[in-house]
Amino acid sequence: MKDNSILLKREDNSGFLNTKRHCYLGKYHKFSVVLLIILLCGSSIGGFAQDGDKHERIKALKVSFITDKLELTPTQAEKFWPIYNTYDSQIHDLRHQEKQLFREKYSRDGVKNELSEAESEKLIKTYNEVRDKRH
Repeated sequence: MKDNSILLKREDNSGFLNTKRHCYLGKYHKFSVVLLIILLCGSSIGGFAQDGDKHERIKALKVSFITDKLELTPTQAEKFWPIYNTYDSQIHDLRHQEKQLFREKYSRDGVKNELSEAESEKLIKTYNEVRDKRH
């Protein structure tokens, strides 16, 4: 079996060691490195999946988790999920409104937009109304 240690070789007769290192890797170590690279590349390809697929998967996991934790019977789940989905949709819309309000206040590069006093007060009032609805 080959030695897996790093060896420094003397390249000339000057007495100094060359900075080049020669590394001898066993065939199993090389295989594991190649396998790791393949797995990392494969997992990153899955990251390019459509956002809709991700959201649907998360939603399914969420339904399963909540149903399990609340120990809902099928009859209870039939009544619960339409109400919860309506609530969740409203919360999503309110969060979207909050984001829009921040976009009005700040430009995309994070610099504050110039707003008049009246515009600022209106924006703050609208934001507070949205926040109060969400909480």
